[in-house]
Amino acid sequence: MKRNVENLTFLVFAFGLGMLALVGFVSYTANTTLVRDTQWVSHTHDVLRGSERIVGELDRTESAARGFVLRGEPRYSTQFDLTVQALDQSLADLDQLTPDSTRQQERVRQLASLIKARIEIMRQGMEFRKKHSLQATLDVDGAIPGFETTSQIHQLIRDFQTEEQQLLLVRQTRATNISFWTRLVIFLGTGLAVLMIAAASIIIRRENESRKRARQRVAVQYATTRLLAESSTLSQASKRLLPELALNLEFDVAELWIMDYESGALRCTDFWLGSKIPASYGDILRTSKMSIGEGMPGRVYANQEPIWIDDLQAGIDPVRTEASKIANLRSAIAVPVLIWPDVAGVLILLTRRQTQIDRELFQTLAAVGAQVGQFITRRKALEKLQETTELQRAILQSANFSIIATDAHGVIKSMNAASEAWLGYRQDELIGKATPVMLHDWKELVVRSETLSADTNAKVDPGLDALFHRARRGEADEADWTYVRSDGSSFPIHLSLSALRASSGDVSGFVAIAQDITERRAVDRMKNEFISVVSHELRTPLTSIRGSLGLLAGGMLGNVADKAQRMLQIAISNTDRLVRLINDILDIERLESGKIALDRQAVDAANLLQQAVETMRGMGDKNNVQLDLEPTTGDVYGDPDRILQTLTNLISNAIKFSPAGGAVMVSATSDRTHMLFSVVDHGRGIPEDKIGAIFERFQQVDASDSREKGGTGLGLAICRTIVQQHGGRIWVKSELGKGSTFNFTVPLMEPAKAPDWIPAKPKKILVCDDDPWLLNIVSKLLTENGFVPLLTSSAPEMLQKAKIESPDVILLDIVMPGVSGWDALHLLRADESLRGIPVIILSGLSEQDAQFAKPDLISGWVQKPFDAEQLCAAIDGIAHRKRKLVLLVEDDADLARVISSTLEQHGVELLSADGALQAKAIVARRDPDLVILDLVLADGDGFEVVNFLRQHDKLRKVPLVVYSATEVVKEDQERLRLGKTEFLTKAHITPEQLEALVLQLLRVDLERKSLDVKAGTSS
Repeated sequence: MKRNVENLTFLVFAFGLGMLALVGFVSYTANTTLVRDTQWVSHTHDVLRGSERIVGELDRTESAARGFVLRGEPRYSTQFDLTVQALDQSLADLDQLTPDSTRQQERVRQLASLIKARIEIMRQGMEFRKKHSLQATLDVDGAIPGFETTSQIHQLIRDFQTEEQQLLLVRQTRATNISFWTRLVIFLGTGLAVLMIAAASIIIRRENESRKRARQRVAVQYATTRLLAESSTLSQASKRLLPELALNLEFDVAELWIMDYESGALRCTDFWLGSKIPASYGDILRTSKMSIGEGMPGRVYANQEPIWIDDLQAGIDPVRTEASKIANLRSAIAVPVLIWPDVAGVLILLTRRQTQIDRELFQTLAAVGAQVGQFITRRKALEKLQETTELQRAILQSANFSIIATDAHGVIKSMNAASEAWLGYRQDELIGKATPVMLHDWKELVVRSETLSADTNAKVDPGLDALFHRARRGEADEADWTYVRSDGSSFPIHLSLSALRASSGDVSGFVAIAQDITERRAVDRMKNEFISVVSHELRTPLTSIRGSLGLLAGGMLGNVADKAQRMLQIAISNTDRLVRLINDILDIERLESGKIALDRQAVDAANLLQQAVETMRGMGDKNNVQLDLEPTTGDVYGDPDRILQTLTNLISNAIKFSPAGGAVMVSATSDRTHMLFSVVDHGRGIPEDKIGAIFERFQQVDASDSREKGGTGLGLAICRTIVQQHGGRIWVKSELGKGSTFNFTVPLMEPAKAPDWIPAKPKKILVCDDDPWLLNIVSKLLTENGFVPLLTSSAPEMLQKAKIESPDVILLDIVMPGVSGWDALHLLRADESLRGIPVIILSGLSEQDAQFAKPDLISGWVQKPFDAEQLCAAIDGIAHRKRKLVLLVEDDADLARVISSTLEQHGVELLSADGALQAKAIVARRDPDLVILDLVLADGDGFEVVNFLRQHDKLRKVPLVVYSATEVVKEDQERLRLGKTEFLTKAHITPEQLEALVLQLLRVDLERKSLDVKAGTSS
């Protein structure tokens, strides 16, 4: 729309300016033509006057000629000569005035010829008169001028003048027409241009007004957004918003009506009055209320649509009419405050001007109403959220669980009161500063990492990776752990870990919910003690009772009456049932407590099925139930006795609940990871509401089954425990009246692990010597001793090949043509990518004789001639020296073992000291390449160790990693600095991060030492 208005304005202005330009052009053209025609008119008058002069001068010439003939006086002759000259001049002038007309030019020439002939006749007559008398002259024919030639001349002049007069008439008429049309075009063009410019001015004024209103609307929307964002309550927002709306949109009154749900009426909760509005109008608003459909607020609320009233005093809104008269208000606009799909209130603006409806203003205020509605919605949602948050906070703080939440990086961001009470840490000590790793027993994290690494066939580092590994993968993770309090004491917990995920699916944090299981562990101990008592105190007498009853029933003590025999059978049956119950209880407890370790091995699934079927075939025959076995192939990885126990339990149940003449099918199928065992019967089935409970302890479909079918109600619970300990799952599918299918899975044979030992890769030795014979000898020696020789005959070739091959050692001759060995050595050390490669000098001189000024640039010296043993010893000596030595000063033996195993896998030699004295003893024997130092030691502190190291020139610049339990203040950091020094806090830095930093420092130090060990510089 804005673009169309701009285009229209441009067109109108362009048209007006074009008309002015056209008027100017027409005026200029007409004026030029008029001037030219005026000149031609003047020219015509000059031609006519010239022809009249010729007529007059011709008459005077004839008069002078006649006078001379009649009187003979000389003065007439003089007059004749003068008039002839004037006549010639007039003819010449007339000829110059008629170059534009060929016909007139021709007439001028004819006229000149006639006049010339006439003058000649008159001149002859005058000459005759000079010699003769008057009478003689008169008697001569032609002596006195005649009128015949004169008549021709006058006729020719009249023709000439007639044509000029006609030209004059044409030019005068054209000049008159041009003048008329020019004035008409100027008048019309100027008028039209003025109209166009006036129209453009009107359009511009309206566009400016439109833009002004647009700016007002934008200002209103911006102010609404800003004020609502800055306000915390509706009252605060309305007190600032209403004047903004009224002043920006040039209204005199602004009102906000909100529905009072208790009374069911709209009330004016806030208003703003302009300077010309009496205060009594505000008093009316304070006491007013409108029912739904009543007045302007009620109508807008009921219809949920905005309204515009052009004249409030015309009686359109009777409720508003009287109040409007008080303030002399004329027009109003009202819009609903929407809380979709309902209405919360009405926003009204009123003005003393009588205005017409403005659709754009409608839209703006409707948007403002919607924003206010959204503000109300947000405030209500925020209030509910605050209530919910307070409720959740109260629940969390009062919960008898430790609840700790972290961010995606594992840093603690919240913890409840129970966590503080249990662990002895304040929230400000942990939140944003520590990870849950510091709350755990490090040994458990190491065991967990090893278990996960074995399960996933990938390295899982101890620390956060091990703690949150399963939760990060979306797996359920509940396990027993040990929490360590701030004072170092510990207690057992049952920990549930889960990951929090953002809408994108990425992990945004973790939640750890811990339950103190100290009492449960005590109960477990009591239970175990009870089980031990049951195992010993019940099974022993039951064995005696069962044996005695068997002897009685077998007649070993004499014949027993039939009735007594039946009683003995009942006693034997129930004794057997009691023994099975005790055995099952003990079995399941031992399984769940882990006292029975699974003897996992590769087992043929077909053999397991065959054994189970053969074991239960007698029971099947007794119950007239056929056992069918489907053939299968494949090995499973598990305890064969426990898998067989599971199969016989399931087959036993299937036989018990199969009808006589029925059949039980036993089968096994495999996928890529598990073997699926199935036992199918066609018995009575299991009700749907019982399926979820049959694997629990002492659960049976029918309570009478234990009496009719036998059993303790623990068989399926034992099956579930066995299957779960194998890493499988067990479930049942059943249809009432048609039978059941029990399924369980066991992992297939575990894939063979890669060997722990991997043959070392042969070292590459780069040899540089200009002697081909020596290169050949060295190549053979190196090859025979398991090295890979790389041969070069010049320093530039050596440098190029070193960059390509990255050799382990360089053998360098110092005397070579061109670039010498010394120069090549300095080029090697100057190249960042090559400076770390050890260099052994091959020379005919000894190291002492060579007097090399910088021996630290090389790693060894072999004097020619040499044998294989000398050369290989020098290379092996470099390999030994390249193994970095790290001194670890840590009094926590478990943590020291973790760090030691972590670094030693990178080929680092690590010496561990648990105190200051032991650390000093180690340093006295060996010079470490790096020191990892705990500040709190059993027999001193880390400051004592640092002071001792500073007393040795070689160690005062050794890289140092301070790995302490607490933050080190800046003043203490200065006391602890040696070489490159890093300060780490155990609560913030995991052993994996420590590992990475140590390896980085060792690499940096290796490069430094390869350049200048004696200089002792440090980054």
